[in-house]
Amino acid sequence: MDGKLYAAARHGDLVSFVEEARINEIESGRSEEYFLQTNAFKENILHLAIQSGQNEFIEKVLKGEELLPRAVTDQLIKQQDFRGDTPLHYEAWMGNIKFFKLLFEYQQEATVLTPVGMALSLQNIDGNTPLHLALIKGKDEVEVTNGNGNTPLHVAFVKLRDEIAKLLLEQHPELVSVTNNMKETPLHLAVQQYRQIIHLPIKERKALGSAYFGIIKLMIEKESCIACWQDAEGRTPLHRAASITSTYTLQIIRFIINKCPKSVKVRDNSSKTILHHLKTVPSYKEAKDLLGVPELFGLINHQDEQGNTPLHLATMNLNHFLVRALLDFSAEQSIKNYDGIPAGALIQEQSEVIMEKKQMTMEEEASVKGGRYDPPWLVQNAEGNTPIHEALRVNHGKKVVKKLLKLDLAVTANLTNLLNETPLHLVGGRPAAAEPLDEDDMKTLKDANTDAACTFDKNGLTPLLRATQIHNLATISTFLNQSPEATFMADEKYGKTFMHLLINRPSYYTNKNLLKVDPNLKNILVREDYEGNTPLHLATKGGRFDHAINFLKYMMKPEEMNDLLERKNDAGITPSDLIRSSQEIPDELQELLKSRALVVGIRSVWDVPTSQIQEYANTMGVVAALITTITFTAAFTVPGGNVEGNKGFPALISKAAFQAFMISNILAMCLSMTVLFCLLWVIATTDKSKSVVLMDFSLLLLLLSLYATLVAFMTGVYATTIHAEPWIAIITLVLCSLLILLMHKKLVIDYMVPVVKLGFTTWFGSIEKLKKKLKKLKEKLKK
Repeated sequence: MDGKLYAAARHGDLVSFVEEARINEIESGRSEEYFLQTNAFKENILHLAIQSGQNEFIEKVLKGEELLPRAVTDQLIKQQDFRGDTPLHYEAWMGNIKFFKLLFEYQQEATVLTPVGMALSLQNIDGNTPLHLALIKGKDEVEVTNGNGNTPLHVAFVKLRDEIAKLLLEQHPELVSVTNNMKETPLHLAVQQYRQIIHLPIKERKALGSAYFGIIKLMIEKESCIACWQDAEGRTPLHRAASITSTYTLQIIRFIINKCPKSVKVRDNSSKTILHHLKTVPSYKEAKDLLGVPELFGLINHQDEQGNTPLHLATMNLNHFLVRALLDFSAEQSIKNYDGIPAGALIQEQSEVIMEKKQMTMEEEASVKGGRYDPPWLVQNAEGNTPIHEALRVNHGKKVVKKLLKLDLAVTANLTNLLNETPLHLVGGRPAAAEPLDEDDMKTLKDANTDAACTFDKNGLTPLLRATQIHNLATISTFLNQSPEATFMADEKYGKTFMHLLINRPSYYTNKNLLKVDPNLKNILVREDYEGNTPLHLATKGGRFDHAINFLKYMMKPEEMNDLLERKNDAGITPSDLIRSSQEIPDELQELLKSRALVVGIRSVWDVPTSQIQEYANTMGVVAALITTITFTAAFTVPGGNVEGNKGFPALISKAAFQAFMISNILAMCLSMTVLFCLLWVIATTDKSKSVVLMDFSLLLLLLSLYATLVAFMTGVYATTIHAEPWIAIITLVLCSLLILLMHKKLVIDYMVPVVKLGFTTWFGSIEKLKKKLKKLKEKLKK
């Protein structure tokens, strides 16, 4: 390589040099050969520019700004150094995601049919001719391997460049099945890098571990069979994940087993299974859950080439949670390895004290050996809890919590435990009996992690829903004020909002602390869960009419109230249907519905239970039939008889009282017949709402027919007796009129019933006193 060109590429201003070279025609017609020169390591100017960070040159070249001819740029991108690395490999090693994307996009667009130095019939290492390259449009560049057989995707994982790896996977999913010289797929290397990730400080470990797990999931979902591929030692990605001494890899193990169960059966070259490689599990429960996988059960007593069972190795590794779980799953303690040592003997040799001292997570060991110090308030225990998690979980006082809030809150507020709970979730889970946190402290915690209020834990609950679940209304009110964006969020399992969950809470607190405080909560009353139920559905279904009254009062307009009452769930049932089918409802609810003219069709205005409409219809039918019979007979057996010699002509036809008798009799007859017809349709219809309306109408008509019958009776008596015995006519008029006036439902229920009850009580009390006196008198007489 020319010395000036090398100096400009390695240490100088390559952009200015190239521009000057082209202006002065340094290349003299040899521009391609000049700029394609390489050094002793076969590195071209693009390799060197990437290493020395000459970003301006790289950006101008890759954006096609005519700094270099396109043909030259195409060749520079394809050139390999002495290790077989292209510039794409170099960018993967350097981790500059911006310029890697530019380089990647440039080679993706390349459609050069005859690259320099390649004849039309010459095949590359993948067997592609230039015509193949034109059809593939540059994809071969991404698949070029270096001296170790690593593609850029392999290199990206080796250097922990998660963004580059993700970009390559999205553009070229076929790379997941490429192996290097050690037969390692990118999945092998991605899993292997967890060994490096767990040595990072906590602040970096969580973010990078989460990103890597997402990439691992992406690879397995694209090609699940690669989970069974073995490297040169016969190890699968599952074996590598199990051999890492960290609790972080357990989620990888579960995911691989779930997506590719057959990978469990694969043994490595030394006949070891995943259970042999499993170095640590965070708890006894996790170990039992893992061994509960059906595919793992047959491997419990499998021996490797040295005769060791998983129980042997778990004991040697001081993995006492796994030892305990294996024993619970009937692992054989009597099986001997090829040294003649049974697993039971190993267990006995391990001192309990040593077991306790050696039981440390990889994070703790790495901290000691690497000289790295993580502050104690950032350390997570086996459940993933930091000290602030534990303080909130066991309901420590607010003084302790205040102190912990001052220690790296930007980090601790964003850490989640194994249940995916942030500290804000545990604030929501604090019972009302615990010392309440100050609103300022809750706001500080919320501001440190703005996403926490809308984050779901593994139970599918947000912090607001957690507070609702334990009925801590003070915390609920604070969350509603500080995180309004979480107000309408529903739980992932049932789709219930916090208002659905509050149905079992006394309505006084709900009404006083929530509905009256925030007028915007009106919209949440129409939110439906996964079964289509609104909070009003649940309130009426559970007999919590106190809540139903508050909900309906909250809907100020009658049309809003009607919309809420007529919303159907997935079963086609409305709150109106539930109210209608209830045996009894509070008078306040009945009056509320009446005041908004909504009671018609929902409940009987005469308080007839919907479930007893059939029985009422039968009884009313008998009464209506009797009235029909009486009035029919009275119409032809007229008072005062007929005129002699003129058959059928009533003698009192000219009297006003007689005429009133006939009209009221006819009216009673027609009304009672109408009742019979209505009751017929009550029985025939399946629409409960219409049945209620017809029943109310029938009751009204029956009442009117009774009144008409009384009027017919007193006018008939009056017409026949007024001239002979006036006092009889007057008494009849008075009594019948009083009967009509006094038999109103409210008067009977509210006044007559108490009077009758008092009368009977007094009567029976007098009789009992009389009986006692007679008994005493008999006793005296006997003496």
